[in-house]
Amino acid sequence: MIKTLFDSLVGQGLPFEREARLIRKNQTRIWAVISLSPLRDEKGKVQSAVGIFLDISDRKGAEEALSRNMDELTRFNRATVSRELRMIELKKEVNDLNIRLGEGKRYPLKFTGEESGEENDQTKEE
Repeated sequence: MIKTLFDSLVGQGLPFEREARLIRKNQTRIWAVISLSPLRDEKGKVQSAVGIFLDISDRKGAEEALSRNMDELTRFNRATVSRELRMIELKKEVNDLNIRLGEGKRYPLKFTGEESGEENDQTKEE
């Protein structure tokens, strides 16, 4: 892989940076940023390159943990919103039934665009 990157660097003469999964001599896998920059002679021809390998395994681990947490929070948010929407629907049904019984709306649902209009028995007593 490194030879291919170097050949590309020499051919194009442009700096190169890439994240890659590498295997160390002790066979452990790491994430690294590989950064290669060309070194040119007086005529501008690429003669060699300078390369830096930076171990970013900790950063990648943190990114993966963050991604898992975001997925979990997204699932929780969807479930919570879904349940809350169902509660609003149930409160609307209760309000409709109370109106049919002549008792007035029990739940004020102003935030849904539905005005309460009538007070319930608990509000009248207070």
